[in-house]
Amino acid sequence: MQADELGEVGAGDEEQPRWFVASLERGLRVISAFGADSPKMTVSEVADRTGISRAAARRFLLTLEALGYVAGDEQQRYALRPKTLTLGYAFLASLSLDELVMQVLRALMKRTTETTNFAMLDDGDVVYVARSVAYRPLHMSIHTGDRLPAYATSLGRVMLAGLTPEALNAYLARTELRPLTTHTCTDPEMLRRIIGQVRREGYALVADEIAVGIISIAVPVRNADGRVVAAINISSQSGRWSGDEMVERFLGPILEAARELTPATSTALLARAGLPG
Repeated sequence: MQADELGEVGAGDEEQPRWFVASLERGLRVISAFGADSPKMTVSEVADRTGISRAAARRFLLTLEALGYVAGDEQQRYALRPKTLTLGYAFLASLSLDELVMQVLRALMKRTTETTNFAMLDDGDVVYVARSVAYRPLHMSIHTGDRLPAYATSLGRVMLAGLTPEALNAYLARTELRPLTTHTCTDPEMLRRIIGQVRREGYALVADEIAVGIISIAVPVRNADGRVVAAINISSQSGRWSGDEMVERFLGPILEAARELTPATSTALLARAGLPG
């Protein structure tokens, strides 16, 4: 393959077909080089991470800056701008919410070998929107579309923690906290403290409150504005894991899954799927 307009051929370019646009591949490589461990980089650092020359890295960064995808600072360090999110939005918009959610739930179930659920809050109830069930029987049967009281579930508590103080007060005022098991929290002030702890810690852990023998850990799923619009959880048998073990084993994977779902739960996609935004 001949060198492109940047005057160089990248590694492996000679093996690419004639229609392959090497400069486009390098530009995408530059965008992909940024991450949590490298949110800001100089031209030299980008060149080192991508394997392209410093001159080419500089031209790519300047082009991306002109297009609004990166921004440089006074120290000549570059960082991605929010416009890069539009590169993935077309893919997200082409899929239904169900497809996106199920991809994430199945991957999480395979990773943890435990049942995973995605739910939304509706009039004080948790509504199960999607599930990926592990091959291990639980002590209660739940199906997509089923409703459970939010106060007694991990899914519900992370969504209640996302309410405004006024909305939470209204929920507690109108909700009868019925004991579903002998472990269910039915004291409004205690529940308020639990929800406050969930808000601070970013996850909810519930054992034996919705049904004896069931333990689950849940985290919120947010839309593009940071508002809690749904929740995802991992549910198992309380005899298999203690609360500490659930947190140690599953909090990391479920947080990753929630982050992956965040762009899928933007207001536009939720509206398209007929769900509340």
